[in-house]
Amino acid sequence: MKKVYLIATVIALITGLTTFFVFKSVSGKKKVKDVDVDVVIAVVDIKENTTITEDMVQVIKMPQSQTKTGYLTNVSHAVGKLTIFSIPKDGQVLSSQLIALGDPNVDTTNNKKLSLILEPGDYALSVPVTLIDAVSYFPRENDYVDVYLVEKVTPSEVGQTDVNGSTYEEEDTKVKLIVEQVRILKVSNLQQEATAAATGAPITAFTEVTLRLNKTQVQKVAAAMGQGTIKLALSAFGESDIETSTTQAVTTPPSSEAASENE
Repeated sequence: MKKVYLIATVIALITGLTTFFVFKSVSGKKKVKDVDVDVVIAVVDIKENTTITEDMVQVIKMPQSQTKTGYLTNVSHAVGKLTIFSIPKDGQVLSSQLIALGDPNVDTTNNKKLSLILEPGDYALSVPVTLIDAVSYFPRENDYVDVYLVEKVTPSEVGQTDVNGSTYEEEDTKVKLIVEQVRILKVSNLQQEATAAATGAPITAFTEVTLRLNKTQVQKVAAAMGQGTIKLALSAFGESDIETSTTQAVTTPPSSEAASENE
């Protein structure tokens, strides 16, 4: 029995000493001083898709332990940028919440944001094309093209005279200029771009072209896609520094003989 008591006493002493040394070790550590840092916060509720101005943000002092990852220290880091998410009043403005205007390479959802290279009033519209429709795939991003609609003559137009003096016959086609001097934003699609980036193989063929248009042009081109075949005509580089936004569609139907020769 005495032996049992002795063992218990030894165990108690060991436990007590262990607890003492652990407590001494923890309490002996120096505490890290929490310093104050500059932090940019919102002074108003900022909605998403808003360009930040100087009156929306300010810098305050805050303990570094209370800052969030990606906090900003100067309002110049936020002003002029676009909010991807809403920022509440008094909330910290974070780098992950902002994106630079005109920078399509900033990636927030693993996809490049095409919307960032559009100016106010601009829209991106993709049109289906084939090898022949797209000038044998020679057009590239930032080239300018004219967009034409090729469609069949309607029964009511048979017997009428076109602007060239030719008479429409059944099975004839006519050509109409829809918009001119519009910029190509993208050739191919996101999946092809991702594959090309992964493999290093260039994109040499595509089935769609994405154009930069204004709202009126979007309506014209979208309507034309349901009426016939879209054809692109590549403009000479530097032919026009300004995209035409108010050009009226001009009907230029070919004669039946010309159409046959072109086929």
